[in-house]
Amino acid sequence: MRDNKVCFLTSARRHDDTRIYYREAVTLHKAGYDVVIICPDCQTTDSQGIKFRLADVDRSKHWKKLFLNPFRVLG
Repeated sequence: MRDNKVCFLTSARRHDDTRIYYREAVTLHKAGYDVVIICPDCQTTDSQGIKFRLADVDRSKHWKKLFLNPFRVLG
């Protein structure tokens, strides 16, 4: 098992967001890091070994998404 671990938390972006997944997570994984992305739309492990965990977020109102979802992801 690797010693270096990275976790991305997002309450608004999809699991395959270009900035988070391709530019950061894949690059870090290739550099030897264990990578987990906590996101609102996916729970699986992809073919490269990057893990996705489902975040419990409320998508009902825009203001809630901006102010309350980050706390729900961490909670």
